[in-house]
Amino acid sequence: MKFLLLILSLFFLISLSIYSHNLYKNCDSCVIYLRNNFYEATTNENFNEKLEKFILKNFGHIPEKYPAKILAYYGVIQALKAKFTLNLYSKYKHITNGLFHLNQAVILDSTSLEIRFLRFAVLDKIPAVFGIGDKREQDLRFIYNCLLNLNFSELDYYWQTHIARFAVESGRLHKNENFNLKKLYPSISSK
Repeated sequence: MKFLLLILSLFFLISLSIYSHNLYKNCDSCVIYLRNNFYEATTNENFNEKLEKFILKNFGHIPEKYPAKILAYYGVIQALKAKFTLNLYSKYKHITNGLFHLNQAVILDSTSLEIRFLRFAVLDKIPAVFGIGDKREQDLRFIYNCLLNLNFSELDYYWQTHIARFAVESGRLHKNENFNLKKLYPSISSK
């Protein structure tokens, strides 16, 4: 009987291990999917929900176990829910929940341009009463410096151009910083 229990336990652990491995094996392709559909989710509540379901299906229901970039996108999705609700208390809960996950993602990978941009994109749109001024400025400085380096190992020129455009349009950069980004990413000057 003990032997049978041991065999069943071992089978369960192996099955769980295989299941967990399958959840995470396509992390890069999941990040690409989330990145390519991120802007749609910012204006479409149904699409935001679709992305949340995508993450839950592929990575489970425990955000603390998500890879850093997935956690960052999950945080953005949570914060975006505030945009689609009228109840002030619900807005507050969604924003604080989203920021919690975004902050955790930054802790996991503070050198990721993509993660820092995602957090900045949320911080840029919420009032300073959330006590986020320092993080917003730190993210902006980090983003600006990364964009100046023209390092395309994490994000290609296409995505960095979008990030540069967002940084310029945020109105939070100094005039000379705007000029520097527009010089490096000429297509943002034309829009």
